[in-house]
Amino acid sequence: MPHADGLDELSAALRAGEVVHVLHHDCIHLPLRDDAGHLEVKVWAGHPPSVSLTVRGQWMDLGEIEEDLATHAQAIAQRLTLQLRQRGVEPVNRGGGAA
Repeated sequence: MPHADGLDELSAALRAGEVVHVLHHDCIHLPLRDDAGHLEVKVWAGHPPSVSLTVRGQWMDLGEIEEDLATHAQAIAQRLTLQLRQRGVEPVNRGGGAA
């Protein structure tokens, strides 16, 4: 089922970067290396997409994504993986290691 909210485009950008993720109807989950937690990009009706991070049981709000997901998917995907690294965690890549 295609998403009109840009999640398909963001998923494609993550896939191109070999970042493991799960696309749901209203969000994308990126598991973290070593089962440390996950990053979630959530699309709320009528609101900009928001990003949250759960690491070792601690939940953090990383704010909203102001850019359009569909038009800026590649840049957003790169920024999300950079934000994770800046917090000392790594997304999982298709080989099972860090992305």
